[in-house]
Amino acid sequence: MNLGTAPDGDIAIFARDTGRCIITGDFDFANLLEYEPREFAGIVVLTLPRNALPPYIARLILEFLERLPALVPLEGKLMIVEIGRIRVRE
Repeated sequence: MNLGTAPDGDIAIFARDTGRCIITGDFDFANLLEYEPREFAGIVVLTLPRNALPPYIARLILEFLERLPALVPLEGKLMIVEIGRIRVRE
């Protein structure tokens, strides 16, 4: 399924219903009132500058993945990821 241009609500329903984690640069998914972390296999929001290039995004994702073992399980958590910092909300 191609969700690249789907509305946020459709993405959220798909992720919730299929048990998948959402990894996005869209801060709308950090809205705890709209998307309760406990309903998802995890929500990871990447803090990206407006002009972020692929090397920056790759660095951010790699840094997140390196720290992931200390953060597992992702289920029921919202993580805000930026270079050098990960904030976790449940």
